[in-house]
This record gives sequence, C-alpha cells and structure tokens, in this order.
Amino acid sequence: MPGIGIGVSPDLGASTRSDSGHGAESLGALVVAGTSNQTMHASGAPKVGAVVVAGSAYGWAPTDVAGLTLWIHGDAGITLNSGNVSAWNDQSSNAHNFTQATTLKQPLFVSGGLNGHGTVRFAGGLSANAHSLGTASFALAQPNDIWIVYKNITHVTNSVIFCDQSTSAFPEIFQGSSANAVSLFAGSTVGPDTNQTNNVWGVARFQINGSSSSITVGNHTATTGNAGANGTTTGFQLAQFRTGGISVSNGNIEIAELFIYPAILGASDAAAAKAYLQTKYSSATA
Repeated sequence: MPGIGIGVSPDLGASTRSDSGHGAESLGALVVAGTSNQTMHASGAPKVGAVVVAGSAYGWAPTDVAGLTLWIHGDAGITLNSGNVSAWNDQSSNAHNFTQATTLKQPLFVSGGLNGHGTVRFAGGLSANAHSLGTASFALAQPNDIWIVYKNITHVTNSVIFCDQSTSAFPEIFQGSSANAVSLFAGSTVGPDTNQTNNVWGVARFQINGSSSSITVGNHTATTGNAGANGTTTGFQLAQFRTGGISVSNGNIEIAELFIYPAILGASDAAAAKAYLQTKYSSATA
C-alpha cells in the first residue's frame, strides 16, 4: 500500500521548515508560526495533512542553533508502510533522510510511544530481516554533538544504536560491555557509561571530539575519554551494525528523537537542548 506521511500532506507536498528560530513549519502554501500557546501534534497518529509546529510549545527547537546537521523526531517526516517506517525525513534543511526499502527490515511506528509523542521501534539481533534505517552518503568531520532520546529494549553487548555506514573505524554508539551500558567509538572507545537502564527512556548526549569526548545520560555525571579522531564519510544508520566495526548485531532499541550539530554546543545552548528534551519527553527519566 502507499506510504502514509505523518505531518506531511500528499496534496501539499513535502514539508519545508523555516530556520528563522521561531519554530515555523510550512507545508506548501500553509504556514503556521510558533507561538507560546501552540502545541505540537503529539498524538503520534498518522494524520494526513497535519501541521507540526516543532518546538513552539517548549520555548526552543534544535533549529534555533545555527548549523544543525540532522534532526528526526517521531511527530514529523515519517512515511508508513502498513504501520512500519519506510522513511524518516530529516527536519533540518539538509535532507539527510533515513530510509529502508526492504519491507521486512522496516521498523515499527509506535503511536504515542513516549509522553504522547510517536516513536520508532527496531527489532534487532542477527536476523537477515533485523530492522534498520540509513541515510544517503554524506561526510561529517569531528567535532559532533549528538543528542538522542532512546531506550534499550534489551541489552546485547556491542549491539548498535547509531553508527557510520562504512566498514572502517568510524563513529559508532553501541550497547556496552555490561548491563545498562552504552559506549562511543570513533577509533578508540569511550565508556561504558552504565546509566542507561534497560527498557527505561533516557536523554543521552554524545560529544565526539577526540580526546575530549564524552557520554552523558540524563542528569548523571559524564563518562569522558578519547574516542579517536574519525568522522563519518558515508552518512549514518540507525540500529544497523556494520562489518568491520565494533558492533556485532543490530540494536533492539526504540528512538523518539535525534539531532546532531557539527560543533560542540556552548553551555547555554546545551542547557536549552537538554531542557527541551526533558520537558518534551517528561517520561525520559534515565
């Protein structure tokens, strides 16, 4: 059956976003400007023609910081194929869209999966039909500031959460070597950080910046170290492990939102990003 676009009307065409910093979202000729009393379409239901006002209910959105590389969340840009996700479109201006053409590998869309917002659930493991999504190839050098709202449905050591698509030693975020652990790799390993409790949602920040790299989950103290110097050269994938990397199986995970900057955020911007995610996803307590 044809895909159903969430937050995108087939009659109006693909959504376009204003980068003015006011949370405006434009679909064809219809524009809704963010105001303090507007809320996001947060039901997570596939609503054809629905307008998503991103960030306006929270006083901040990822587009408020210049240079945003990539942004996906469960309330916009999702195309469904019989309830599964065939595309998850980038809400930055860069069109780094995640797609999966193979029906059996398409992850499940969960309506209202977290605090009323849609989420995407990946059935991982080593099956030939384990779920994944990937972008087209693009390059992104260090430093990177990556924010993810996710949970590990089950923990399997070295199962991937998010990684580069190459077969070389490039960035990976993966389940670490002990229970509740997450690690970061870009030539060397940082972690494990053991604060991501299994089956509990968390707001996690990964700063990939050579010897000044770190993992921060929720309000816990950061785990720091040298992640290596590699950036991506081939784009990114969700839940899909790669031959030649650290990870050895697809992650059994669920994701609500992810955004990336090509620089480490300053203290005030980082505080705003964290407050935005913790307010929006108030159930994310890890």
